[in-house]
Amino acid sequence: MEINITNQSKDNVVLLPKTIDFYQIEITRMLETERYEEAITLLRFLGKCDSGDPRTNEEWLSLLDWLESMSLSEAQDDELDEEPEETEKDLLRQHLQLKTEQDPNYINELIEMLQPHIAAGKQILALDQLAYMEEAASAKTSITQALISWLEANTISPWIQFKALQVLKIRSFQGEIQISKGGIPITLDISEVPLELEGYPEKIGMVLSRLQKVAEMDEPSLSYFAEEIWEQFLAYIYATPAYEQLVHGDEQSIGVWASALHSLIGELMTGTFRELEIQRLYEIPEESQLLWKRAFQTLNNFAAQFPITLK
Repeated sequence: MEINITNQSKDNVVLLPKTIDFYQIEITRMLETERYEEAITLLRFLGKCDSGDPRTNEEWLSLLDWLESMSLSEAQDDELDEEPEETEKDLLRQHLQLKTEQDPNYINELIEMLQPHIAAGKQILALDQLAYMEEAASAKTSITQALISWLEANTISPWIQFKALQVLKIRSFQGEIQISKGGIPITLDISEVPLELEGYPEKIGMVLSRLQKVAEMDEPSLSYFAEEIWEQFLAYIYATPAYEQLVHGDEQSIGVWASALHSLIGELMTGTFRELEIQRLYEIPEESQLLWKRAFQTLNNFAAQFPITLK
């Protein structure tokens, strides 16, 4: 999950397509969690690599320039002890406003990136920018309406779909939209879409808390990965029957999901599947075995689609 880049020769490195997608997603996560110094380090590394796509190289360089200028500006503000600085979102909006002034078609280009043949990482980066774009007076269709039409008319990756729902909430859209999830039509109220882990219903957080409590004694390093994997899993199952089961589950259900997640992460870390041992740690009764197997299978299906690498 964490990328450590130190004392390595990075010149003449050619990145494979899947590697590029992975780095795009990592950059997005770093920005979302305000890990700007890590993002700068990663972008400097990527600047010495060949993505094979001039536009991707240009996007990375542009983002690096912006982050470095923002970092320098913050340092100067701290030294001068001036008025409270603008928020990161304000700075991002200013940066995007400048981009649209330089290229009036930039918003349309971002919307056009939301196509099935475009890499997932690029679609997420496009959505991150569209979240804070101001509507263009000359545009035929608003950004918000374009996103709604795209969501309602297409079958989309669960993570990209969830990200787009969050973008609608950030853009202050109020109301319901209809999407397809696993081939099933679902009506969603955008006001209920969580923007961060703390925004989910209480029982969702209780699963992670239960795991972290047990992991402190069993595998302390496991907690490091649990929060990020859990958050990605929630995006994967959002609005599905499995998600509703989580939200409305009882105390025993919380333990079942926590132990199933513990088993999955433990297997990813060590290559060893400790089903019975971990179930004993969570005191999972015999009558909950079927629920446990269903929970673990759902988590396993998620892991098969999501490029999780623990190191």
